[in-house]
Amino acid sequence: DLIKDCNRSCTYNRIAAEGRAVRTGGDHIFAFLIDKANADRVFVSHSIGSYALTLRKGALDWYDTIFCTGIDNLNEIRDAEELYHTPKKRLVEAGYPLLDEMIAKYESTAHIKNKVPKLLIAPSWQPDNIIDSCAESLLSELSKGSYDVILRPHPQQVRHESEKFDMLKEKYKDCPNIEIQTDFSSNSPIMESDIVITDWSNIAFEFAFVTKRPVLFINTPMKIMNPEYELIKTKPINITLRSVIGKELEPDNLSQINDIIDDMLSHPTEYKSVIEKTRNDHVYNVGKSGLLCGKYIIRSYSGKI
Repeated sequence: DLIKDCNRSCTYNRIAAEGRAVRTGGDHIFAFLIDKANADRVFVSHSIGSYALTLRKGALDWYDTIFCTGIDNLNEIRDAEELYHTPKKRLVEAGYPLLDEMIAKYESTAHIKNKVPKLLIAPSWQPDNIIDSCAESLLSELSKGSYDVILRPHPQQVRHESEKFDMLKEKYKDCPNIEIQTDFSSNSPIMESDIVITDWSNIAFEFAFVTKRPVLFINTPMKIMNPEYELIKTKPINITLRSVIGKELEPDNLSQINDIIDDMLSHPTEYKSVIEKTRNDHVYNVGKSGLLCGKYIIRSYSGKI
């Protein structure tokens, strides 16, 4: 069961014999109440992206062990320990079990080539994201192309601003190639897309690394949880891989988007090769991370670490 649990996405987790953890919200420091002196506080990431950029400064200093999704995360942590003179943590080259689960499901399913290219717009949830800054301009440009377009906003934004999406549904109800999707019961629209369009969402890595298809990034203002991220020597993959697994486009240049998409669609083989190599270079233990994480937890629980 522990190994199966490692295949579930979880934000912060602490697993230790007879230990307890108290966690507040994502915007606060985590306070731990440890009943056993040798408890092993383990951090399990809920995404592939940069820890230095997407977590608050010092967020990982409360942990004994970090399950690193890839080499970039590991280097970021060592850089931060050196910069801030904090104790060294045990870094496990774990990988990302959720990605493995998604790959296994995708590869075990038959896929039919879309007769019309399918584009999925999947924004992050933050101020000035695609929805807030350029959604209507984006949809207007894409409506001129020969694509099926699905706008699938972040569930939390739908929850808090449902009227905004009701308005978009009404505005585009007569556009046969545009769908405003607020039903999140299935991930099928994501993985059956030919291209995902996003801003800073980590869905970019999941889509690209599972399907080996490219992502078009709209350069809206970046979400920065740690204002000191630039002091870390290792550059965030959220920034460095944008032009590797796809292309970038400024919001002011949306008039170019159809030409860019047509070019991306015309090079599937090249993108497949580059994205597969990028995944294997930046993510540990693709295909076996859940087993490795589970084995570590069992050994730690048994006091064999």
